[in-house]
Amino acid sequence: MKVEWIDNPLTTYAQTIYEAERGAVAPGRIMATVNQRTLMGGFCRFGQRRKLPPPHLCRAASRFRSLWEQAQLGGAKAIDPAVEAVDGGRGSFGATEIGMDARQQLNAIQRLIGPTDYRRIEYVIIRDHFPQSYARWRQWGRHPNKAAIDRGKLEVWQIVDRLAVHWRFR
Repeated sequence: MKVEWIDNPLTTYAQTIYEAERGAVAPGRIMATVNQRTLMGGFCRFGQRRKLPPPHLCRAASRFRSLWEQAQLGGAKAIDPAVEAVDGGRGSFGATEIGMDARQQLNAIQRLIGPTDYRRIEYVIIRDHFPQSYARWRQWGRHPNKAAIDRGKLEVWQIVDRLAVHWRFR
């Protein structure tokens, strides 16, 4: 859990401008507690001494998870373009386009890092596995020691760092 500034969903644009003119600290934003596991899956436990990993790696992990979820949305939503909308307009194809774009980006990432490394970060970020379970998975079910867990952390950090460089977060 982490307390940070997020956009206030109950604030209008006019209210944000009014707050900015009055000199508010963060116009249009509120402090909220954000569950880091929701943002970046099991990668939130890959830090050192019970802290989060470096910020650029956290951003890359969050971006990967977000892309993966967007790719799922487009394929799961059924859209019938022949049915006219209630208000007389045509239906929006935004969800499908977002899903197609996300799948293209994920395919580009898989080509960049390779299918094996893609499977590894998917295991951690999407399937929410922690360092111990990742090391056990890499050792085919054997109980991992501290060295194996540290090697697994380093391995995942290196893969996510390649994503951070690709997205220019570092």
